[in-house]
Amino acid sequence: MDIAPLAKARGDAARATPTPPGRAMRRAGSPAGWRPLRVVLAEARAGRGARLVAALAADGQLEVEAVAASLMELYDLTETRVPDAVAISTDLAVRAEFEMILALLGAMQMRWCLYGPALPAALAWLVPGRAAFVPLAAADEGAALAAWLAAGGTPAPPTTAPTTAPTTARDAGAGASAGASAGASAGASAGASAGAGGDGPVPLVVIGASTGGIEALETVLRGWPADGPAVLIVQHIRGDFSGSVAARLDRVCAARATEARAGAPLQRGRVYLAPGNDAHLEITGRHTPRCRLRPGPPVSGHRPSIDVLFQSAAALAAGAVAGAVAPRLAGVLLTGMG
Repeated sequence: MDIAPLAKARGDAARATPTPPGRAMRRAGSPAGWRPLRVVLAEARAGRGARLVAALAADGQLEVEAVAASLMELYDLTETRVPDAVAISTDLAVRAEFEMILALLGAMQMRWCLYGPALPAALAWLVPGRAAFVPLAAADEGAALAAWLAAGGTPAPPTTAPTTAPTTARDAGAGASAGASAGASAGASAGASAGAGGDGPVPLVVIGASTGGIEALETVLRGWPADGPAVLIVQHIRGDFSGSVAARLDRVCAARATEARAGAPLQRGRVYLAPGNDAHLEITGRHTPRCRLRPGPPVSGHRPSIDVLFQSAAALAAGAVAGAVAPRLAGVLLTGMG
């Protein structure tokens, strides 16, 4: 969305609307370093977006960092700008890609809300357990949303399992019970391709996931057996959040999911997620395959790069690594929101 008209509306509103006395005192009395709450809006209707930007700017405590006209744009803006809060129109939230947004918000532990004239029935399962819903009044669309955001709102719980669920899939024995799920089917297929059973080198599965792939990774790993092939993952996401993504995957997976560590031997029942954005994740090792974190420039625009991981796996499988015993190996490429 072209936000120039929205920015102009925000500036006009800020100049034309006096700051409420209570808010002015709060701002003036704030400690050094005070800054407004940075918000990203997801709004496909340009007219309503302009009105909301103006209303939030007039509040005096809020700053609209950006306005996303699509869920793909919202994903990119949330990940790159790292706002204090996200407000999402129900018009966008009813779309299928919203599951990807839920996964990102959960990984980032982001405070967010839904807003609109009314809550669609398709989204009722989210409220109040996972999200707040802010109804917009026809007379003053932005007032309630500004009030919720400025007051700090009620943080939504992480967008994972209900709070009554076990801490991890291992605690619930989910590796056995998830067999009927789509994740179980995906996990079983990849595990069978790699040769999940038998003696010899640890079987390996390498997975590459593009932007928005967190939900797809969860689907695959929900059905992963606790003693299944070692899994190495490169997920294209802001490096700051790889730790929380690994923790999120660990909660849904019967295997143990962590960030990869340099030199860590690859073991059954383990999932290794490429950490940060300073190095590429590779497989190395003559007799015992292990993780390698190699510094270097981005490849195909990314670091860590899916290409680099897959190339190292292919070299190992082909016996190109001197003295190595080729393991059984499978590769899985997951699309995200693209």
